[in-house]
Amino acid sequence: MKKKRRFTKLELVLISFVLLIIAGLFIYSKSSNFNIVNLFDKKTALQQRYERLNYLIDNRQIGTYYDEFVPPKAKSKKSRDDFISEAGNKEAPKYTTTVHNITIKDNIGYIERTRIECTDVDCTNKIDKRIYKKWELIDGNWYPAGEESCIRDTPYSISPEFERAISLYKQRIEQREGPGGLQWLNCVDIQYDYIPDAEGYFTFDQNSTVDRLTIFVDNSYKIKDDLLTAFLLSHELNHAYNFIYNRAEGILQPCYDAEIVAFLSQLDFFSFSLNNEERSSLIYRIPTLQYNKNSPIQLVKTFGDITNSAFLQCGGFEDYKCINNVKAEQISQMVRSNPYYQKQCGSN
Repeated sequence: MKKKRRFTKLELVLISFVLLIIAGLFIYSKSSNFNIVNLFDKKTALQQRYERLNYLIDNRQIGTYYDEFVPPKAKSKKSRDDFISEAGNKEAPKYTTTVHNITIKDNIGYIERTRIECTDVDCTNKIDKRIYKKWELIDGNWYPAGEESCIRDTPYSISPEFERAISLYKQRIEQREGPGGLQWLNCVDIQYDYIPDAEGYFTFDQNSTVDRLTIFVDNSYKIKDDLLTAFLLSHELNHAYNFIYNRAEGILQPCYDAEIVAFLSQLDFFSFSLNNEERSSLIYRIPTLQYNKNSPIQLVKTFGDITNSAFLQCGGFEDYKCINNVKAEQISQMVRSNPYYQKQCGSN
């Protein structure tokens, strides 16, 4: 029979010493700006930093937050006193945070988290926000660096005609609004499908994810040109973007409102993003028999009628507020009277 091995006094002392060091490091990392990257992997270090940040926010330790989490360069632009003054005395809302995943890409980290905030004292009403929090590793410590909606570095593999249409959409948007801000397009996946009652649709539900924003386009677009496809996608891409935004802000957008906003965005893309030649190309097709019953071109005609009506009601094109209100009102009537959207949206 084997005898049970007993630890010597020296071994017990050494084990106790190691345990004390580990406990001390954990406590110290919770209470100071301790560089744990040197001891742990980047992912673990980022998780520790994120927990520390939430601890400081929960306990309104604004000064310590400035000391530990404002990047060195930012401190040169704003003093500690100014930072504390701007934060004010307003209490942070009650909330709970769930971390779903931590992704490390070299010296950039992404924390996918859900934050459920209480909007009243009793916490009977809540807002559910989910997004990627971006962090940057600077001089051995992680610092918050904003938010990201999509962290894919490359787009999904889609048909060449969709690639061309997306490229056209991106070029026109960036020419108008400037470069950047469209990285979320890497998370868009576009596929063909048989759609008897629509030209295309964006899929989203409670299980949807920002990492794969799926848009289905009717098979008939295999023989349509890139301009028509980009025109259609400007509507569906608005749905995808609003899904990202609403998810990040905890907004529940009614079905009819989502469609109205998407049509307004499509009208805006047609009117202000496409160039003169591209707009003319679509307009010139309206009277032709080939496109007489084609939904995209019919929509171009409808947009023209809505715009002309807005100009007439508002006495020209100078009163932008009036024009936008008339456009929104007429598109709302168009959507709410459409049997397809009545079936899709119901009473919402």
